[in-house]
Amino acid sequence: MAEWNMGNIHVRNWVWEKKGQQFKGDVHNFDHATLVMAGAVHCRFTRKDGSLIYEGDYGRGYTNGPYITIKAEVVHDFTSIEDNTEIWCVYSHRFPDGSISEHPTGFAPAYN
Repeated sequence: MAEWNMGNIHVRNWVWEKKGQQFKGDVHNFDHATLVMAGAVHCRFTRKDGSLIYEGDYGRGYTNGPYITIKAEVVHDFTSIEDNTEIWCVYSHRFPDGSISEHPTGFAPAYN
């Protein structure tokens, strides 16, 4: 995993070399977007109590496409379904009151 600021957004990427690799139980304070840059993922969305909201496959050529909107406080698990899969999680910079900033503010919960 790597992280960087790119203009007015913060990016965190994940790379899986092999099909079947997982990242489980991620949850964030604010909505964010995930882009499938290469390969494909299966994403499972649940409430904090474990009840299922939705699950599906994402990537170029898949019904859901390569763009994933992840709502705040929704637990999400990723499983690579192709070799050489890369995703980018994209976050807005935020002020402590939750409003969006065009520049990094140092407010770490914006990326958690």
